[in-house]
Amino acid sequence: MVVWSSTRVQEEGKEAAVAVPSEVAEAIAMVQSDSPLVAAEGFSKLSHATFNNPVGKEAAGEAGAIKAIVDAMERNISNGTVQEDGCHALRNVAFHCLPNLVLAREQGAIAAVLKAMETHPENEALQAEGLWALLVFCSNTVENVVIIVESAHFRNAFTLKKRCLGFIMDHFAHVIASKVL
Repeated sequence: MVVWSSTRVQEEGKEAAVAVPSEVAEAIAMVQSDSPLVAAEGFSKLSHATFNNPVGKEAAGEAGAIKAIVDAMERNISNGTVQEDGCHALRNVAFHCLPNLVLAREQGAIAAVLKAMETHPENEALQAEGLWALLVFCSNTVENVVIIVESAHFRNAFTLKKRCLGFIMDHFAHVIASKVL
């Protein structure tokens, strides 16, 4: 057996496979549930499995965790608690994991967080989790900053303008200026 990285292994004569820790696989399966309660519990398990765990983060990203979270958030858009927990899970999976920051952009995580914040402007806990997720998505990824600033949800939602625009403009002014101007 050849180990290519912390999450990829290849047996002789076979294609490389992702080695997904059992707690990550179980959490992703729960996130994919049609039940909002089960999905939320899956978010929690996934957050715990990936917190300060680079191998867990990488495996979760490669196993489809980000897409699963985004899909669960879309299925349960009217449930503010699911949205809050989804933002938290996305933040944990993406934090300090460049491949997952790219996946967040490619698999709709940025749009899902913005939509959650726009749909539930009165939910302070969701707004806080959403802001943290957006901050993580912007770390070291100019492309994610541009997507957030150019987002119709971002431009049109008063709550987002009030809470995010000033923050992002202050902290990423040089990036925004070079892309927008």
